[in-house]
Amino acid sequence: MVRQFRGELVREGQNKGIVLLLLVFTYFCGTNIPVAKAANMSAGEYMLLSLSNHYYIVYGLFLFFMFWIFKNIRNENNIELIRYRDHGHYFAVRNGAAAIKIVIIIFMHVSIAAILGVMNFGLSDEFRGHALDTYYTSTLQFIYRFKDYFNSPLQATAAVCIYMAIGFLFIYKIMFYVYKLFGDRIVIISLCIILINVFIGFKTEVDESVLEVVFLNNYFLLHHSLFLNGIWAVGTNIVIAFLAPMLLNRTAIRKNRGKRTGQGSNSYLRDMAEGKLLISAAAVMILIGMNLWVMIYGNHNWMDFLFLNVNGFSKSNFYWKEFLSFISYFVIPIFMISMFLEKEKMNRNTISLFRYGSHEKWYRNVDKILRTYVVKYSILYVGLLLFLTSAAFFFNRSGKSDLAEEFIGNYGITSSQFLELALFAAVVRGVELLVLFEVDILIFRISGNTTVAFLMTGLGYLLAGSDIAQRTAYPFGSSALYNILETVSREGIGKGCLYVVMADAGLLSILMFTNKLLWGDRNGKCD
Repeated sequence: MVRQFRGELVREGQNKGIVLLLLVFTYFCGTNIPVAKAANMSAGEYMLLSLSNHYYIVYGLFLFFMFWIFKNIRNENNIELIRYRDHGHYFAVRNGAAAIKIVIIIFMHVSIAAILGVMNFGLSDEFRGHALDTYYTSTLQFIYRFKDYFNSPLQATAAVCIYMAIGFLFIYKIMFYVYKLFGDRIVIISLCIILINVFIGFKTEVDESVLEVVFLNNYFLLHHSLFLNGIWAVGTNIVIAFLAPMLLNRTAIRKNRGKRTGQGSNSYLRDMAEGKLLISAAAVMILIGMNLWVMIYGNHNWMDFLFLNVNGFSKSNFYWKEFLSFISYFVIPIFMISMFLEKEKMNRNTISLFRYGSHEKWYRNVDKILRTYVVKYSILYVGLLLFLTSAAFFFNRSGKSDLAEEFIGNYGITSSQFLELALFAAVVRGVELLVLFEVDILIFRISGNTTVAFLMTGLGYLLAGSDIAQRTAYPFGSSALYNILETVSREGIGKGCLYVVMADAGLLSILMFTNKLLWGDRNGKCD
């Protein structure tokens, strides 16, 4: 994988157009220096002005990326496809290499702006400039509007660059999958459509409404989407930029399933798992989005948003609403895994014996793919939660935090300890999901029935709020923040967190070992 990434980057790195692009950007930065000095800007404001110049971004950086993308996606050597296991692996390497290059180019821009900013304005990072009564007034106005959302220009600059990288990668994936789905002629048409789409959105005001999701300039120009339509527009664009490529990836893999790339022996299972992951990703986004809605319309701040997502339920003070919200995180992937296993059971004899020769190797491959699905689901949850919490921290720090403060007061902890334990709970939730996955697999191996496995796995959570569960060695719901705090209040933070980790890790190890033993029981048999 590493060598393939490196090969893609080296092949794309030899582009003289990057040098010309950086020279043009340096010229733009130079023209901004007199304006910034006249407006009494800090170095941070100067960087923000240079990196948010929408004329350069649209007519310079965007056009460069569009023609680089057009060249990149058509630069495909059929012989090189032999290096890849399957089309999913090939798509991941190509998209990963493109993402790295986009980040590198944006980082080069940041470096140039930072060097010129420090040389001319010193080490300063605060909003202190003032508007000029000249031609540049309208250009400078949006710089000062960032003060409503960020504490410093560097924070705003970081957000601008990250949003720009997400947007350019989104556009790259659109064109890449259009090329893989429809071929060379259609990708030329899509290039023209995207260019027209961006220029219409940039030069007109038709995107100052819900229609902003249609115009791609709003996916890489943060201030256009944020100032014209608000933070909800930014969040919606990011979700679309994440989900749409996943759907296109799924469609492209299906279309290319019959085309050999190299080793591709288990693409059937991988394709099926990717489809389940896409559904699960949409579901977990809806769950977190509901808490985001509560935060915004209830005027809560980032602490309450984080609390709503990780609080779980309390066994000593049980509420069904909290309990159902907590188990929904686990029910979705376990249900998807049950659907996966049902299809796997139907194809086990014909496919496993033909490709693998024994059920032992088949089971090992199935469990490996499903564990990968569970890990991806957990990483998605933690990553999305961290991203939205960070966004809430920057954009909505003035809201109330009565839910989190009441929780902190009840358990006698500090705000920093609350943050540490909340993030710990989010990570432990992924470990607990792995435990449930192993339980589901174990029951399925014994019973051979996915419905029985799903219901019996869920039965453990139905008992989680009862007195019986509180007396077990491993009570389900260990990743709920309430239950972590109850353990911490008895044992102390360090010892309590260690107890939770050891309990999860110990049970997970036992279940994995038991499942491995069951592989050998059916080795070579044809069910």
